[in-house]
Amino acid sequence: MDAEKRVAIAEVCPSGAIRYRRNDGRPNESPPPVNLTAIREGGPCAVLAGRRQGFGMTLCRCGASKDKPFSDCSHHDVKCDASGEPPTGQADMLAVRDGPLNTDPQTDGPLRVRGNLESTGGTGRVLARVQGATPCCCGRSAHKPFCDGTHARVCFKS
Repeated sequence: MDAEKRVAIAEVCPSGAIRYRRNDGRPNESPPPVNLTAIREGGPCAVLAGRRQGFGMTLCRCGASKDKPFSDCSHHDVKCDASGEPPTGQADMLAVRDGPLNTDPQTDGPLRVRGNLESTGGTGRVLARVQGATPCCCGRSAHKPFCDGTHARVCFKS
């Protein structure tokens, strides 16, 4: 595989696990033009945003990760059945589609996300365009990928 193809793969890696280093001293990446979450069928929620160096992270949706709120691929072990195509929510266009994205993990609860964010399903269909969200981390919400408070009823521990 040539270098351009490898770089293209690294730049869309949602977890930041695939990286590269340029030999000419220029920066590796630029922030994405849209803060985007992609919901994976039976798996995690991939976030690609200008939030931090590397621009990507993969969030657990099944509740089984030992590295919450991040995915450690435990969804394979627990045979997660979360849909990658939840219903469409608030999907009006945002005035600004990028910018800072701040995350605040809540003790024994969801992750609070503040900033402009677009969510897509596994097929690329837009699910929501919001300025803040609370993705479900316990895996039991009836409104996945978003939290509905179930974590409190099931005594979820993060």
